[in-house]
Amino acid sequence: MKAFGIIAGVAVVAAVVTVVIYKRDDVGEYISHEYEHLQKQIHDLEAQLQHSKEDKSS
Repeated sequence: MKAFGIIAGVAVVAAVVTVVIYKRDDVGEYISHEYEHLQKQIHDLEAQLQHSKEDKSS
């Protein structure tokens, strides 16, 4: 009976580790997507600022 408890405990730990790894991948993917989105926004804002500077100097 004690061996069954140990095996069940190991299985639970393995399941928790699997979920943590899976969620880490999801979070990493989300962060990567958000980073790309922010980089695009920064690029767009820089282009607007440059365009605005060109209009003022004309």
